[in-house]
Amino acid sequence: SSSAGGGAADSSGATQKAYRPEQEQLAREICQAAKNKTRGYYDVLKVEKGASEDEIKRAYKKLALKLHPDKNTAPSAENAFKMV
Repeated sequence: SSSAGGGAADSSGATQKAYRPEQEQLAREICQAAKNKTRGYYDVLKVEKGASEDEIKRAYKKLALKLHPDKNTAPSAENAFKMV
C-alpha cells in the first residue's frame, strides 16, 4: 500500500519523492496565510507586525529553506515557496 508521498507514480508516469505530512501542512498554512490581505507577509513569515528587519530576514530564510522544492517535495510546497 502507498501512503502520502510514498513515491507513487502519477498518471504521467513521473515519480514523486516522499514527503512528511508536516511538510505538506506547512505548505498549506503558507498558502492560506498568503490569502490574508490584512496582514499578508507577516502571517506568511509568522512574525509580528512590529518585527524588526533582522527578525523578518531570519524568518524568511528559515521558511525559504523549509519550503525549497529540493528539500520539501510536498505537492503544494512549490506554490508556497513562490509565495514566500
